[in-house]
Parts: sequence; C-alpha cells; structure tokens
Amino acid sequence: MLKDPNLVKYSNKVVRSAQRLSLLEQRIVFSAIAQVPLGTEITSEDKFYLRLEDLKKLGGAVSNDSYELLKEAADRLLTRTITLAPIDRKKGMTWTFLWCQASGYNDEKRMIGIQFSSMIIPFLKEVRERFVQYDLEEITGFRSVYTQPLYARLMLHMRNKDTGGIKQRWSETIPLDELRLTLDAEKYSAFGQFKLRVLNVAVQQINESVYTRFTVKWSIDEDSKIGKRVTAIRFSMSLRPHLVTDPEPDTDTVDWVSGLTRRQATLTEPQIVMVADWLSGKNKTVLEKHGTNVSEVYEFLRRQKQIPAKLDANNPDEYKKWLRKKLIDPEFVMLISPILRKLEFNFGGL
Repeated sequence: MLKDPNLVKYSNKVVRSAQRLSLLEQRIVFSAIAQVPLGTEITSEDKFYLRLEDLKKLGGAVSNDSYELLKEAADRLLTRTITLAPIDRKKGMTWTFLWCQASGYNDEKRMIGIQFSSMIIPFLKEVRERFVQYDLEEITGFRSVYTQPLYARLMLHMRNKDTGGIKQRWSETIPLDELRLTLDAEKYSAFGQFKLRVLNVAVQQINESVYTRFTVKWSIDEDSKIGKRVTAIRFSMSLRPHLVTDPEPDTDTVDWVSGLTRRQATLTEPQIVMVADWLSGKNKTVLEKHGTNVSEVYEFLRRQKQIPAKLDANNPDEYKKWLRKKLIDPEFVMLISPILRKLEFNFGGL
C-alpha cells in the first residue's frame, strides 16, 4: 500500500477519476464501497458482490438486457486506469494503475463481483467520504453521467460548520473552468453547449427526483463575467420542504429529558452512517458488545410510536435507509439517546 504525505491531494485526483467513469461503472464502485461498515478498512483481498436488483434501486438496469450491460461495465473496470505523477517521490516515478484487479459474474444469480486493485485501496476512503455521503437511493433517476457529481459537489457546503446541522438554504459560486473539470465536461468549451448538454440536464434531473434532499437553481454570475464571456455559475439550493426543521433552532439549551443540546444531538454524516449500521443490524458487533440486539432497538422505537406502518424492518437495507433519514433530525437523536448512551456513543465530546 502506498504511503505518501500528499495522499489527500492524490485522493482528489482519484475522486475526479471516479467522476469520469460511466454512470453504470460509478454505481458499481459506489455500491461496493457502501457495503463496507464505517471505520472498517478495505483490503485488496476483499471481493464485493452486486445483484442486478441492487443496481435497479439506483435508477439503472431497467431493460431486459441490462444484466449483460452490468457484466460489461464490471469488465470495463479492469481497463479503467488512473495516472498520478509523481506518486513515487523518491524515484520521481509516474504511476498508472487500475481501478480493479478482478471481476466476476454468476448468470444464475444475475450477480457480478469486483475486487479493487491494491494501489487504489489507499484512496477509497476519500472516495467514500466524497461520494457516499448520501443514501444511494438519492441518485435514483440520475440518467446523465454529469448529474451525480454535480449533486455531490453541491452537497459539500450543505451543513452548518458551527452546529453540524443541515442548512435550509445555501448558495455557492463555482468558476466555470472548475465546474467543467469537476464534471469531466471539458469537451464542452462553448458555454452554450455546456449549458444545453450538461447544466440544464443535471439540474433538471436533481429537481425532478423525489429522492434528492434539495432543489437547485442556477444563474450566470454577472459579477464574474469578463465582457460577454461567462466565467462562473451561481447555484442556489433549497432543502426539500419535508426535511425543513425549525428556522432558528436553539442549539445550546439543554433538553431536560435527554440531557443534550441540539448541537450535541446533530450528527455528522459519518456518524449517521455508523449509527444506522448499528441500529439496523448491518453492524451487529456494537449491539452485541453492549448486551442488546436489533429486536430490542426496534421494540423501543415501536413503543415510542416511531415505526411507520409500511416500514419493512425485516429488510435491513430498507430499515437502514429509514434510520439514516431519521438520524438527520436532532429531535430523533434526543429520543433514542438512552440507546446511544448504552452503546457508549460520544455526543459532541460528552
């Protein structure tokens, strides 16, 4: 495994390389990474298996021959390369390496498998943090290869730095050259074509999807224009109405029932993923270590009238998705604080 003080810099290049994969290749990579519990290291010995149904949940694989397309995409990952220079600082070497060292398939189970290459392993943590920061269901309906990287990019400043909570509204101006690079759309050098083929399509798909957390509007940043030449785009995001909480919540007053402030009960994205893994049984180790289990957690939530009638709690994936959405809300975290304390969860340093 490569060890380099500039790992983050190289990781950003790997992230951009991930954006250059086809939409189906991206979904295979992201789905594989998402299988790994937070805090667990991926090794070059690990193999990841995906059924056709897993990809259907992400808005792809809809035609009768889509399983064949899935196999082809997995095989293409054996040829997808990344070049980093100079990654070997002592010898000044530029290295080119593969995303995957092996791929497989099972026609009877309609399942493919991949195994990441050893040289990509050090960078997968950064790829996970940058891309799997949302429930994979959120990219359902994204048909353009440009939509998912734009959605991920616009999420970067969605959280309040002081409280960790999700903002109701936020905006960001992105230089056009940086945006082209981020979306791997540098071939559209003329703004008219970039607007038609990339920007309008991606924004429309984000807004039409019922699974995304926010809607987005874009406009030309007039202050940054050079003559008639467009040099930057201003994006304005608004949280979906059903996710909006109190406009100005009190973050520092202690709730007398839970003993927590809203600030302490506002989880970061990695914490949300980790706790959802615990409570849904995706990572049973923590529950068992502290003398409890998934059934006891479910019964607690049922008594608190939190379980919706249509939720299939016997389906770990569905249960985990529901938990992840609930854990965004500090009020829910306060409600389940007795469970989290039993699991020795660290509330903001408490």
